[in-house]
Amino acid sequence: MKLSERSTWTYAIILVYFACMAASISAPESSPQVVLTADPPWSEMYPGDTVTLTCRLTGSEQSLEGWNFTWSRIAQQSSLTKHINSTGESGNVYVLVPVRESDQGMYQCIGHKGSEYFYSNSHNVTVSGDRPQAVVTQDPPFPVLFAGENVMLKCEIRKGSQWRYSWAKKNRQNIVKTLTSKNGEDHQTHTLQSVTETDSGEYLCHAEKVNNPVIQLYSGSLTLRVLGEKPKAVIKISVLAGEIYTGEKVTLSCAVEGGSAGWKYLWYKDNQGTALSNTDSNSTDGSSYTINFAALSHHGWYWCQANRGQFYSQYSDSLKMNIQALPQPLLTAPSGWTSIFPSESVTLRCDVQWSSTEWLYKWYRDGQELPAHQTDSFSINGNTYTVLSAAPSHSGQYQCRGELPKRAVNSLLSNHINLTVYGTVGPDLQLSVDPPSEDIYTGESVTLSCAVEGGSVGWKYLWYKDTQGAALSNIDSNSTDGSSYTISFAALSHHGQYWCQTTRGQFYSQYSDSLNVIIKGKV
Repeated sequence: MKLSERSTWTYAIILVYFACMAASISAPESSPQVVLTADPPWSEMYPGDTVTLTCRLTGSEQSLEGWNFTWSRIAQQSSLTKHINSTGESGNVYVLVPVRESDQGMYQCIGHKGSEYFYSNSHNVTVSGDRPQAVVTQDPPFPVLFAGENVMLKCEIRKGSQWRYSWAKKNRQNIVKTLTSKNGEDHQTHTLQSVTETDSGEYLCHAEKVNNPVIQLYSGSLTLRVLGEKPKAVIKISVLAGEIYTGEKVTLSCAVEGGSAGWKYLWYKDNQGTALSNTDSNSTDGSSYTINFAALSHHGWYWCQANRGQFYSQYSDSLKMNIQALPQPLLTAPSGWTSIFPSESVTLRCDVQWSSTEWLYKWYRDGQELPAHQTDSFSINGNTYTVLSAAPSHSGQYQCRGELPKRAVNSLLSNHINLTVYGTVGPDLQLSVDPPSEDIYTGESVTLSCAVEGGSVGWKYLWYKDTQGAALSNIDSNSTDGSSYTISFAALSHHGQYWCQTTRGQFYSQYSDSLNVIIKGKV
């Protein structure tokens, strides 16, 4: 704590006063002199320290027998002298333990024997507010070091001056080993070259005043952690699954196991010989390598490596970047027909072939994107688009496109399919009989055929006799789709009126016109 200008003048006046008193009272040259000594001898103290003030007689062979001593202190910021109690048989020792800020001041002792008084020199005691601490720093400041790296430890007391430093190390068994001698040399820094695992441990710094005959330590510590195995770089890619497509943005990242402090990163493609330049990397330390617009030329194997100073990590595992051109989906109609009638349904399917990535799909009719939500007339389920109840307005040219929203990737447009919705309510059916004779005799073979105008794709056929209520079973029909109905051995019971009807999915056509089959017995 600094004294004010007024206090400085006050001390000066008091010192002159004491000097004059000592001169006026002093005896001849052989008379004893009172000398005040301090242990430790410096003035600047810190809370918790101990100071021992001692008064001795010099210039005479006289002992302290018969002598008594009194003590005074002029406190800082005050000109008043305060008498204080002392210790020792004759009062010649005064101990401040522990020192506090209130103990600051100018100390003096007065020795008296009989009617003679002798004044000692003065000793100033100042007490700083905070006890100094030794701060240990590490360069480079990495929390973990690896075998082969270099490190420098530095110790500093950021208060006061003229400090001397020394070093020691504590191992796991708490055994302290001295690293530097206390021979007056300054060891403020301690350097470790090419560290090994055995250099792990707690490093202790001791600081002491240069002019201190009695060593007074102020300690600090720092723990080093050294790993013996060379670290390995770990490479990752921003695209977690599936292929990477041209035009897409992709980022490779690299990190070192055990922490990333202080590392710089190198990148390699297809071989580990020459590092890539990080011109397209958006990280200052090179820990990421960004390709803003992927091209087929970026296809290949990648590695990364980390270094700090002259130390290099192991290479990462290789990572293959598979760049592909944007795919073109394949649009199909699984039902096989694309010409339909009102209220009929049809499904279109969109596939991105040879891809393991989950795509979302967009649908287009005549170049216009269709709504992505379900309505009463159509539904979307994954990669299928179903027209639930067709109307003439659904006619048009359909296409689809795959999309990866999180990656901002859109495929090319698919091939197109033309969907036609007829204006009529259903197909026209033509019913015929073979042989076309008006009279068919028992035992003959006769075949009824049902034809759909405009194509027969996807149709199934139903047959009715004498009534349109219940369809006949086709057990005697030799066509898989039921488009023909064959009577192999005509009987009188086959005589009657016949109709046909077609169905496709949930759609049923109107009935055909009726046809009379006349069966006659043989003459």
